[in-house]
Amino acid sequence: MMGAGRSILEEGEGFSFMENFESLFYPVIGVSEDGVVAIKLYLPRDYKDSLPDFYKAGYRPVLERYTETIRKTFFADLELVWDKAIGIIHINLRPSAGLDLNQRGRFEQHNVGSLEQAVPLFLVGTKYVSLLLES
Repeated sequence: MMGAGRSILEEGEGFSFMENFESLFYPVIGVSEDGVVAIKLYLPRDYKDSLPDFYKAGYRPVLERYTETIRKTFFADLELVWDKAIGIIHINLRPSAGLDLNQRGRFEQHNVGSLEQAVPLFLVGTKYVSLLLES
C-alpha cells in the first residue's frame, strides 16, 4: 500500500514520489495521493543546436496554431514567451501558473495546482519537444 505523498508512478518501496519522478526521462504529469500535481518536461540535450532548423522548418507557427487549439479546447489563457536564441522560455497559463525553462533545459512549474491547469501546459510543452526532435 502506498503512503502519503506516493503515486502510481512508483514501482518499488523506498522511493519518494519526487525521487522516482525525477528519475524518469520522458514527459510526465504526476499526482501524488495527497493531491500534489507535478509536471516533468525536459528538452533534448541539443535543443539549442536544433533551433535554427526548428525555425527554418516553420515549426514556430505550427506550435502557435497548436497552442491556439489547446486554448480553445481547454478554455485556457495560454501564452508562449520566446527568446530567439533559446526558444520558448515560458509557457504561461494566465493569470499566474506556468512552466519556466531553467538553465539545465528543464521546464519548472509554478503555481500549477490542478490537472485542469497542468494538462494544457503539458500538451503545449510536449508538442514543443516533439517539434524540436523533428528539427
